[in-house]
Amino acid sequence: MAFVLLVLVTETSCAPTLSGGPERLFSNSEETSSLRSRVKAIDFGYYTSLLPAARTSYRDRIIQERVYFIDRAYSAYEASLTTERQSVGFLASATNIALTQTATLVSPIATKNILTGTAAALTGVHSAYNDEILLKETIQIIQSQMRANRSIVYTRIVLGLKRDDSDYPLYIALSDVEDYYRAGTITGGLTSATQNIAAVEREAQNVKQTSITYAISRASSQVALRSYIAKGPDSKANQARLVGLLMEIGGGTDVPDVINNPNRVETADKLARKAGLIK
Repeated sequence: MAFVLLVLVTETSCAPTLSGGPERLFSNSEETSSLRSRVKAIDFGYYTSLLPAARTSYRDRIIQERVYFIDRAYSAYEASLTTERQSVGFLASATNIALTQTATLVSPIATKNILTGTAAALTGVHSAYNDEILLKETIQIIQSQMRANRSIVYTRIVLGLKRDDSDYPLYIALSDVEDYYRAGTITGGLTSATQNIAAVEREAQNVKQTSITYAISRASSQVALRSYIAKGPDSKANQARLVGLLMEIGGGTDVPDVINNPNRVETADKLARKAGLIK
């Protein structure tokens, strides 16, 4: 069984994998090398000596070049993440497990040991497969967050380049370009994903708290307060009086909550005594 597993894994590992996309006219390395040779370092002295219109033009060229370089580098980086997830982890783990378990089965040993070794091999492959699937899904989530981060910063850069250099100077634009680079990193994706999850969790907790209902309390003080408010023509005046008394004892202004919520009995006791409804 382990031999069959080894053959299966070996054959699978030799199978061709999907590429990251159609072949480019120029590879990333070729085009990056060519463009880098033509790009000059930023001359801030020259930049500050230019007239406003010329500064804007200089800024636009510098920023557009760097954004394009980052896009090419990110494209290759993302493709490598996907390729590695498709072809390396699980097959490497499964092959290692198959080889290890096969080594324990080649000598003449009892059938019991053969079955035990085969079961261990299958369990190990199953574990490696599950771990690989989890990691693959995690990487996909991070990649989605990276794309979203990049889109947000890219929009900020494009809108900035529509303004004059006096409103969006080169220094600020370069800072946004640095943000654009960080947005396409694993760290940037993880940070944003964590922040988004935390925000969703907080919102869910808020919704949960606002949706919680409770049975109306039957505590004597709260019953007395509800009866006091329900007195016919004096109802509104009595409720207004309770609001004032509640503020005096530092209980807030939410009278309905105090007279109904089982968790506010202590405050209701104080309010009822303040109003002379109980001793």
